[in-house]
Amino acid sequence: IGPAWIERPYLRREIQNMDTQLRQYQILNQKRIKLEEDRKTYQALFEETKVRLYEEGDIALLLGQVSKLAHDAKVDMIASRPQKDSVLYPKPYQDRYLAVGYDFTMQGGYHQLARLAAAIESYPKLLRIQKIQIVPSKDDQSRHVAQFDLVAIAGKAAAGQGNAKI
Repeated sequence: IGPAWIERPYLRREIQNMDTQLRQYQILNQKRIKLEEDRKTYQALFEETKVRLYEEGDIALLLGQVSKLAHDAKVDMIASRPQKDSVLYPKPYQDRYLAVGYDFTMQGGYHQLARLAAAIESYPKLLRIQKIQIVPSKDDQSRHVAQFDLVAIAGKAAAGQGNAKI
Protein backbone atom coordinates (compact mmCIF):
# COMPACT_ATOMS: atom_id res chain seq x y z
CA ILE A 1 0.00 0.00 0.00
CA GLY A 2 1.38 3.29 -1.06
CA PRO A 3 0.45 6.83 -0.27
CA ALA A 4 -2.43 8.34 -2.28
CA TRP A 5 -0.30 11.13 -3.69
CA ILE A 6 1.84 8.45 -5.46
CA GLU A 7 -1.02 6.21 -6.60
CA ARG A 8 -3.34 8.93 -7.99
CA PRO A 9 -1.13 10.09 -10.90
CA TYR A 10 -0.49 6.48 -11.86
CA LEU A 11 -4.22 5.68 -11.82
CA ARG A 12 -5.01 8.85 -13.81
CA ARG A 13 -2.54 7.80 -16.53
CA GLU A 14 -4.04 4.32 -16.61
CA ILE A 15 -7.57 5.73 -16.87
CA GLN A 16 -6.49 8.11 -19.67
CA ASN A 17 -4.77 5.25 -21.55
CA MET A 18 -7.85 3.06 -21.23
CA ASP A 19 -10.07 5.94 -22.33
CA THR A 20 -7.87 6.49 -25.40
CA GLN A 21 -7.94 2.78 -26.21
CA LEU A 22 -11.71 2.70 -25.82
CA ARG A 23 -12.13 5.64 -28.25
CA GLN A 24 -9.79 3.96 -30.75
CA TYR A 25 -11.76 0.74 -30.44
CA GLN A 26 -15.05 2.57 -31.08
CA ILE A 27 -13.63 4.30 -34.17
CA LEU A 28 -12.15 1.05 -35.49
CA ASN A 29 -15.38 -0.82 -34.77
CA GLN A 30 -17.35 1.69 -36.85
CA LYS A 31 -14.82 1.29 -39.68
CA ARG A 32 -15.03 -2.50 -39.36
CA ILE A 33 -18.80 -2.43 -39.83
CA LYS A 34 -18.41 -0.27 -42.95
CA LEU A 35 -15.63 -2.48 -44.29
CA GLU A 36 -17.72 -5.61 -43.79
CA GLU A 37 -20.62 -4.01 -45.68
CA ASP A 38 -18.23 -3.00 -48.49
CA ARG A 39 -16.80 -6.51 -48.57
CA LYS A 40 -20.28 -8.01 -49.00
CA THR A 41 -21.08 -5.54 -51.79
CA TYR A 42 -17.82 -6.19 -53.62
CA GLN A 43 -18.16 -9.94 -53.18
CA ALA A 44 -21.65 -9.80 -54.73
CA LEU A 45 -20.34 -7.73 -57.66
CA PHE A 46 -17.45 -10.15 -58.12
CA GLU A 47 -19.81 -13.14 -58.20
CA GLU A 48 -22.13 -11.40 -60.69
CA THR A 49 -19.18 -10.60 -62.96
CA LYS A 50 -17.77 -14.11 -62.63
CA VAL A 51 -21.08 -15.54 -63.89
CA ARG A 52 -20.87 -13.22 -66.93
CA LEU A 53 -17.48 -14.59 -68.05
CA TYR A 54 -17.44 -16.90 -71.04
CA GLU A 55 -16.75 -20.51 -70.22
CA GLU A 56 -15.44 -23.45 -72.18
CA GLY A 57 -18.60 -24.20 -74.18
CA ASP A 58 -19.73 -20.59 -74.47
CA ILE A 59 -16.80 -19.40 -76.62
CA ALA A 60 -17.55 -22.12 -79.18
CA LEU A 61 -21.11 -20.81 -79.46
CA LEU A 62 -20.15 -17.14 -79.86
CA LEU A 63 -20.66 -17.07 -83.64
CA GLY A 64 -24.18 -18.46 -83.23
CA GLN A 65 -24.98 -16.01 -80.45
CA VAL A 66 -23.88 -13.00 -82.50
CA SER A 67 -25.77 -14.40 -85.52
CA LYS A 68 -28.94 -14.60 -83.45
CA LEU A 69 -28.48 -11.04 -82.20
CA ALA A 70 -27.96 -9.88 -85.80
CA HIS A 71 -31.06 -11.78 -86.97
CA ASP A 72 -33.15 -10.24 -84.16
CA ALA A 73 -31.94 -6.76 -85.18
CA LYS A 74 -32.70 -7.55 -88.87
CA VAL A 75 -29.04 -7.23 -89.84
CA ASP A 76 -27.33 -9.54 -92.34
CA MET A 77 -24.04 -11.14 -91.36
CA ILE A 78 -21.61 -11.03 -94.27
CA ALA A 79 -18.42 -12.41 -92.72
CA SER A 80 -16.80 -13.34 -89.43
CA ARG A 81 -13.33 -14.37 -88.36
CA PRO A 82 -11.35 -14.65 -85.13
CA GLN A 83 -8.68 -12.02 -84.59
CA LYS A 84 -5.13 -13.31 -84.54
CA ASP A 85 -3.89 -11.09 -81.71
CA SER A 86 -5.53 -11.04 -78.32
CA VAL A 87 -5.67 -8.41 -75.61
CA LEU A 88 -3.42 -9.04 -72.62
CA TYR A 89 -4.48 -7.76 -69.25
CA PRO A 90 -2.01 -6.48 -66.66
CA LYS A 91 -0.81 -8.83 -63.94
CA PRO A 92 -2.37 -10.61 -62.05
CA TYR A 93 -5.41 -10.57 -64.35
CA GLN A 94 -3.57 -11.98 -67.37
CA ASP A 95 -3.26 -15.27 -65.52
CA ARG A 96 -7.03 -15.56 -65.03
CA TYR A 97 -8.70 -13.74 -67.93
CA LEU A 98 -8.33 -13.54 -71.67
CA ALA A 99 -10.07 -11.35 -74.21
CA VAL A 100 -10.89 -13.33 -77.36
CA GLY A 101 -11.41 -11.03 -80.33
CA TYR A 102 -13.57 -11.47 -83.45
CA ASP A 103 -14.23 -9.37 -86.53
CA PHE A 104 -17.78 -9.35 -87.87
CA THR A 105 -18.93 -7.66 -91.06
CA MET A 106 -22.63 -6.88 -91.08
CA GLN A 107 -25.02 -5.13 -93.42
CA GLY A 108 -28.24 -3.35 -92.50
CA GLY A 109 -29.93 -0.03 -91.97
CA TYR A 110 -28.33 2.52 -89.69
CA HIS A 111 -30.95 2.07 -86.94
CA GLN A 112 -30.80 -1.72 -87.23
CA LEU A 113 -27.02 -1.61 -86.81
CA ALA A 114 -27.48 0.61 -83.75
CA ARG A 115 -30.02 -1.89 -82.37
CA LEU A 116 -27.47 -4.67 -82.92
CA ALA A 117 -24.75 -2.65 -81.15
CA ALA A 118 -27.07 -2.08 -78.19
CA ALA A 119 -27.95 -5.80 -78.07
CA ILE A 120 -24.27 -6.77 -78.10
CA GLU A 121 -23.35 -4.34 -75.32
CA SER A 122 -26.28 -5.43 -73.14
CA TYR A 123 -25.69 -9.15 -73.73
CA PRO A 124 -25.63 -11.09 -70.43
CA LYS A 125 -22.12 -12.46 -71.06
CA LEU A 126 -19.11 -10.12 -71.22
CA LEU A 127 -19.14 -9.34 -74.94
CA ARG A 128 -17.89 -5.86 -75.80
CA ILE A 129 -17.53 -3.80 -78.96
CA GLN A 130 -14.00 -2.50 -79.34
CA LYS A 131 -14.47 -0.69 -82.65
CA ILE A 132 -17.20 -0.05 -85.21
CA GLN A 133 -16.69 1.21 -88.76
CA ILE A 134 -19.84 2.04 -90.72
CA VAL A 135 -19.82 2.95 -94.42
CA PRO A 136 -22.77 3.37 -96.80
CA SER A 137 -23.41 0.46 -99.12
CA LYS A 138 -22.49 1.09 -102.75
CA ASP A 139 -25.60 -0.70 -104.00
CA ASP A 140 -28.24 0.74 -101.64
CA GLN A 141 -27.80 4.08 -99.84
CA SER A 142 -30.35 3.13 -97.16
CA ARG A 143 -28.17 0.18 -96.11
CA HIS A 144 -24.76 0.33 -94.49
CA VAL A 145 -21.86 -2.07 -94.13
CA ALA A 146 -20.46 -2.21 -90.62
CA GLN A 147 -17.26 -3.77 -89.34
CA PHE A 148 -17.59 -4.79 -85.68
CA ASP A 149 -14.51 -5.70 -83.64
CA LEU A 150 -15.87 -7.68 -80.69
CA VAL A 151 -14.12 -9.01 -77.62
CA ALA A 152 -15.46 -11.86 -75.52
CA ILE A 153 -13.96 -11.92 -72.03
CA ALA A 154 -13.30 -15.45 -70.85
CA GLY A 155 -11.62 -17.34 -68.08
CA LYS A 156 -8.13 -18.51 -69.06
CA ALA A 157 -9.10 -22.21 -69.40
CA ALA A 158 -12.10 -21.42 -71.62
CA ALA A 159 -10.29 -19.11 -74.01
CA GLY A 160 -7.61 -21.53 -75.13
CA GLN A 161 -10.09 -24.23 -76.09
CA GLY A 162 -12.62 -21.88 -77.68
CA ASN A 163 -10.41 -20.84 -80.60
CA ALA A 164 -9.91 -24.44 -81.66
CA LYS A 165 -13.65 -25.10 -81.86
CA ILE A 166 -14.61 -22.10 -83.99
